[in-house]
Amino acid sequence: MKSFIVLYRNTKFMDATEPPAGFYCEASDLDEVEYQFHSARPDCDIMWIVDTDDYAVAVDLYMKEFE
Repeated sequence: MKSFIVLYRNTKFMDATEPPAGFYCEASDLDEVEYQFHSARPDCDIMWIVDTDDYAVAVDLYMKEFE
């Protein structure tokens, strides 16, 4: 099992200028990560999945990718 942070946005409640929220899970692959996420947060959109257990690292990598 690996640790993942799913960065996501709930478009009903979050503005596009806000930093993404984070969802932590442990899974064997990305399909399992997506399944766990959508089971827990069905009304939210995945923005980025990062192979880490640290939300700050995940957001930093996301921001660098989209600068």
